[in-house]
Amino acid sequence: MGFFGFGGTKGSPKIDGDSSEEESEIGSDDEEEVVGFHVEPVVGHRVLLRATCMKKFPELVKETGKSTGTLTWVDPTDADGDGVTGDISEVTWDNGYVGDYRTGYEGTYRCERE
Repeated sequence: MGFFGFGGTKGSPKIDGDSSEEESEIGSDDEEEVVGFHVEPVVGHRVLLRATCMKKFPELVKETGKSTGTLTWVDPTDADGDGVTGDISEVTWDNGYVGDYRTGYEGTYRCERE
C-alpha cells in the first residue's frame, strides 16, 4: 500500500474514464513519484500524466498535449470513502487545458510529479 493509501469536474468522482487495474499497479522499482501514492497532492506541484494513463486514455494525451501542468485544486473530501482525502485534483496544463484527475480515487492514480 502506498504512503497515502488508496484513494471531470469538482464534486463528480467519475472524472476521466473508468478505473484500471493496470494504472493502479505501482511497483517498488518504479522511478515515478505517483501523486497521491508516493507524494501527497499539494496545490502548486508540477505534474505529468503517468505513462500507464497515457496508454489507456489517449484522449487525455490530446487534451494535455503531453505538457506539464500545475495542481491548482485538491479535493478536501474523501470522495471514495477510504478515509483518505485528496482523491481528485485539478490540473492546469501548460497548454491551457484544465481538467480533474484521479489522485487516489478508488485506488487509481493519473499523475506523477515532474
